[in-house]
Amino acid sequence: MIEELLQRISQGRCFTTHSLAQEFRVSNELMEAMLNDLVRAGHLKVLNHCEDKECKGCQMAASCKPQAKMWMLVEK
Repeated sequence: MIEELLQRISQGRCFTTHSLAQEFRVSNELMEAMLNDLVRAGHLKVLNHCEDKECKGCQMAASCKPQAKMWMLVEK
């Protein structure tokens, strides 16, 4: 399931923890734990929020919520 989750995130779209949990048919808590495990393993990086000046060039600016936690795939 972790490989499928990484593959899904690598598609470059914006997902919420809730939407990923529903898609993978797990609880929100389990999805959060899996994402955190991927961060600890070095596959993902947490972006808690962006500076306003950074949003102008960001592909996700239209769908971003400043209070949202976002994960970014890390090149390995």
